[in-house]
Amino acid sequence: MGGRLICVLAVLVLTGCRLSQGNAPPVAPDAEAPAPARYHLAWVTPDGELVRADVDFADPRTVAEGVYEAAPSADGARVAYADSEEGVGWVNLLSGETERVAAPHTRDPWQHLAISPDGQRVAYISMGRVKVWTRGRETITIEGPRFCTSPAWAPDSTRLAVGTMAKKDAEDEDGGIWVWSGDGAAEHVVPAIKDGWGCTQQVMWSPDGEWLATARGAGDGWTGDLVKSDGSEIRRDAIGAGPIQWRPDSSGLLVSVHIEAGAFRTGYYDLVAD
Repeated sequence: MGGRLICVLAVLVLTGCRLSQGNAPPVAPDAEAPAPARYHLAWVTPDGELVRADVDFADPRTVAEGVYEAAPSADGARVAYADSEEGVGWVNLLSGETERVAAPHTRDPWQHLAISPDGQRVAYISMGRVKVWTRGRETITIEGPRFCTSPAWAPDSTRLAVGTMAKKDAEDEDGGIWVWSGDGAAEHVVPAIKDGWGCTQQVMWSPDGEWLATARGAGDGWTGDLVKSDGSEIRRDAIGAGPIQWRPDSSGLLVSVHIEAGAFRTGYYDLVAD
């Protein structure tokens, strides 16, 4: 039996189901049965085609070409993508509808896409600046941060954090972390530090929105910081080589621990005990 290799991105979407409630009334025998769950997959082929299909690969359809970056929404219902011809767009995996977010740019490609958890906004990096597209509104450029790396939305979609470099293409020079609260300029909540590790490449919000777990570095050298989202407390080099996953109650997180050049293991940081 032949096979097919697909790579880069896979998104699983569950729709059309109902969660039972403990005190819900029983369903009458003649009541209409709940709609069956529907699953969809999306992936980017080695040729840069963004493909959408049912979970059994029925009716696969190419929704975009020339795609070089893609990111799913938190609920898996949408995928934002950047392509070389059309710019930034997103596709609704449930309906198959696509929507244009930004026009193509010839000087610098769109990078580091991030969909807000509520599915209403897309943040991306262009020419070193953070831009935010909101459904039904004009795309804005966030004032303040420059030479930005990867943006990350807070769990409630009201704030956006982004790490920065001290200057263009200088991953070995940190520029600190900025937080945008949805209006006006962003606030420089974490100052730059010159300790040899480099700039912030990853930001992960705690589920309660109180903390930012970050990874700074480049190549084989990484360190992890833990900071309050308002900048009131900073724990440098506290979480190994960076975050992997928060506990749902925000009491701790799995972290990557650096063993030697190119080698890491998983550890756990207990926020409460510390």
